[in-house]
Amino acid sequence: MEPTMRRITTSAMARRSVFARFRSLSSAVGTETRVVEVRDDAHFARELKEAEGLAVADYTAVWCGPCRTIAPTFAAMSAQLPHVKFLKVDIDSEDLEKTVREAGITAVPTFHFFRKGVKVDEFSGASVEQLQQKVEELAQAG
Repeated sequence: MEPTMRRITTSAMARRSVFARFRSLSSAVGTETRVVEVRDDAHFARELKEAEGLAVADYTAVWCGPCRTIAPTFAAMSAQLPHVKFLKVDIDSEDLEKTVREAGITAVPTFHFFRKGVKVDEFSGASVEQLQQKVEELAQAG
């Protein structure tokens, strides 16, 4: 059985801080999203090649509870950060088997961060805090 990728913040103060940071992001959900739903392996390769800056790939599955939990935050971030490309990759799509296999996905959600088509970072789990931190850090780096 695959390990469940959930991270629990132990401090109530830390949770409040994170939720406060995402209050404006949450309001963007439902109004606009720039998440590209990748259709097939060629589409994934093309999106990475065309990305001018940071690209973030969310490897996800419809049956994954933690994936559904973090999806609204991912969508809201895409609306708030137009200079970052956000990609959604369904690991169960037959048309994306090569992409998922080459990425070495063993747990969902998994996030890969790319610059000029090269993976520069990754993490697995539905941690809003970690996703925000990585996107901020990597988007500023280049």
